[in-house]
Amino acid sequence: MFELFDKDSPCSYRMMGYLEDNYSIYLNEDETDELSKTLDGSYQGIGIVASGNIVYNVYKNSPAEVAGLKIGDEIIDINGNKVDMSNYEKITEFLKKDKENKIVVKRDKKEYTFTMVLGKVNVPSTSENVIESKGKRIGYISLTTFSANSAEDFQNSLLALNKDGEIDSLIIDLRGNT
Repeated sequence: MFELFDKDSPCSYRMMGYLEDNYSIYLNEDETDELSKTLDGSYQGIGIVASGNIVYNVYKNSPAEVAGLKIGDEIIDINGNKVDMSNYEKITEFLKKDKENKIVVKRDKKEYTFTMVLGKVNVPSTSENVIESKGKRIGYISLTTFSANSAEDFQNSLLALNKDGEIDSLIIDLRGNT
């Protein structure tokens, strides 16, 4: 349990030990800032989620969506910095250097260049779907995180699923919720 704590701070190490709670951890200043951003439900950026250098999500109304980035795009260059599997972990660093970013992606064996300015990106905390089974329509809402936007996101997902009373039941999935 103690390997999770800040070894540079004997005080925090002892303090967390006194709790005798395996689920309490010490967060340094940087980790606290990142958690605060997550709980805010928004951040300054372009609005993509990447796995390696492949875009696997583009947030609605984000600078990336407005510019035209698509799921499946392979990021190969950001502001003149080549990106591949050997340095993909620097994507965020490359994007945060400048307010305006020129991103080159490969899509369907062609290269496309997009220019976008960092902006406020609202991170949705829900996604919804309808599952049809045995003549029934089952609403499914996944709540991936609790943030400042979660109540509104949940309400919007529920309204989208049940417009005109279209669902018979509802599944609320909290698995993996941070």
